[in-house]
Amino acid sequence: MKGFLMVAGCLLSLGIVIFNKVQAVENSGVEPAAIFSDHMVLQRDKAINIWGTGAPGQTVEALLVLSDDYTVTSSATVNLEGFWLLSLPPQSAGGPYKLNIRSGNQTHTYSDVLIGDVWLASGQSNMEWKLHQQVDNWENEVADSNYPNIRFFDIDNHFSATEQSQIKSSNGWVKAHPNDSGSFSAVAWFFAKSLHLEKDIPVAVIDSTWGGTPAQAWTSLPVLSQQEHYKDMAIDLMENPQVWESEFAANEALVVEKYQLISSTSGYADGAVLSVDYDDSQWEARTVPNQQDEPFTDVAWLRKIVTFESAPHMATLHLGRLTQLGRVFVNGQQIYEQYWTDQNDQIEIPSGLLTQGENVIAVRLINDWDNKAYLGKENDVFLMADQQRISLVGSWKYSNNVEPPIPAVKRYNESPGVLFNAMINPLTQYPVKGVIWYQGESNVGEYPWYSELFKSMILDWRQQWNDSDLPFLFVQLASFLHPSEVPEESAWASLRDAQTSALALQNTGMAVALDIGDADDIHPRNKQAVGHRLYLAAKHVAYGESVVFSGPRISHVVKYTDKGRVGLRVYFSHSEGLRAMHADNLLGFAVAGEDAHYVNAKADILEDSVFVYAEQVLAPTRVRYGWANNSNGNLYNGAALPAVPFEESLD
Repeated sequence: MKGFLMVAGCLLSLGIVIFNKVQAVENSGVEPAAIFSDHMVLQRDKAINIWGTGAPGQTVEALLVLSDDYTVTSSATVNLEGFWLLSLPPQSAGGPYKLNIRSGNQTHTYSDVLIGDVWLASGQSNMEWKLHQQVDNWENEVADSNYPNIRFFDIDNHFSATEQSQIKSSNGWVKAHPNDSGSFSAVAWFFAKSLHLEKDIPVAVIDSTWGGTPAQAWTSLPVLSQQEHYKDMAIDLMENPQVWESEFAANEALVVEKYQLISSTSGYADGAVLSVDYDDSQWEARTVPNQQDEPFTDVAWLRKIVTFESAPHMATLHLGRLTQLGRVFVNGQQIYEQYWTDQNDQIEIPSGLLTQGENVIAVRLINDWDNKAYLGKENDVFLMADQQRISLVGSWKYSNNVEPPIPAVKRYNESPGVLFNAMINPLTQYPVKGVIWYQGESNVGEYPWYSELFKSMILDWRQQWNDSDLPFLFVQLASFLHPSEVPEESAWASLRDAQTSALALQNTGMAVALDIGDADDIHPRNKQAVGHRLYLAAKHVAYGESVVFSGPRISHVVKYTDKGRVGLRVYFSHSEGLRAMHADNLLGFAVAGEDAHYVNAKADILEDSVFVYAEQVLAPTRVRYGWANNSNGNLYNGAALPAVPFEESLD
């Protein structure tokens, strides 16, 4: 039950919608914003903004106690709308300090206050992904996380049709410790840990993420209203916020109902459907593994009878995959539960549970994302009983009528502007060193509009923070889906190219993740490499260090003939030490002529460039690298950083 209760509990709390700005009530006390609490980290070398609510006309004073004989102070008056904001002068890294905020006879005192570098981590599930969610080597990483000067502040998931001012966080500031770090964003953790250990300063991460969300949800409505593809919805939300808030609330009631059903055990509480003797003769016969065009839907139940001449002593069950929430039962006993982040290729069956004669395997399977559930992988659904491998591929009994259908809900948290309103706008008074961003999967289907959208979002955030040079570092999408043997058009490659276009903006950096993808999982578990590459970008972009922070990136391409072979010579920046990794020759290149028909190409390293050619193309004019959903491209530089995928043609 634990996984399902986690899902239900999270969604119940995350689905809360804030509809109106909180207005201070007259005669109420001064209340600082929720981000001000014990263990907070304030951004060094920038004015320290402190704000909150109170009764109009109240005087508020902040005192940052840096030592017994040195305190910096500032004051402000609560305005007519019930808000106040004051600024303390910039300070260098250090601490712990004490912060007092007082008004009249009321004082808020916060201890263990540090000054260091604060980074905002945002995006969708690959940034949200926690250390304990089976990240590579996560147990050792959690064990080595006792760094009290690294701190995280998680923003609760919520959305709104109107701009909000309140910061919502259930946990507040949390210091890095093995008891807590498992729940930290894995990418942000590896980034923060590298920064802290190398710079020896306090490091904070504000985690404002939500899985499955598109970039337009994180962009302000006024900016979206100027973009052709998003303007209609953006303008509608701006002009009719109360209508949308009512729709959001009605939908959230269905969300609650949905996750109550998902987490429930009432559908099998009597044990009947789990029993060998249950009459499933009216159930449909379906093939496992099921194919993409034959998903299981709603609360799917599957049953399989396995017969033994004698009871096995040891047994393991291998179901390949459960997409994505599953409970597995053998002879009426639950032996496994899968949450959507889990990967488990082998399920232990308790000794003595399997008996002589008939045994039943029952699976309760739900996909809460798109109501399309799948069980098994090809040639990977079997039971190991002692030394005998028993295939479970083939016909299973299936029904989705054992329990009520899952309520149809809309993902309004993906609507334009709603996450900016609730999860970004309230933070914009809090100075930060920069932003790390990992998102794009949910925009693959809309890749033609992503370049404009993403760049406008970056500029929008900089304007909101009143910092035109705010460093913005992002992760390019990893490889995903099964690779193709021949070049083909790719929405994933086009989205990556749109991400690359954002490097035209100043103070941006990109971590390439093409080489760490998983064909079967949109969530690569190698978060260490991502955090490391983001930190290399930060060293250059945010800290001005002269380091190799990027893999080879195309500079230009020219016609070239080498040893009688006609091809294209591709030049790169960040090209020192070009090499082929993981193979004897370069992979991932393709060329085309004027007909734009691409074929796989051979490629040779020539000093700081690559010569690309194909016998089938006598006069190549176009070249691609890594242009696929899932690329085998293996061009790296001497710093072991992968090349940026590209498409380029002769001028």
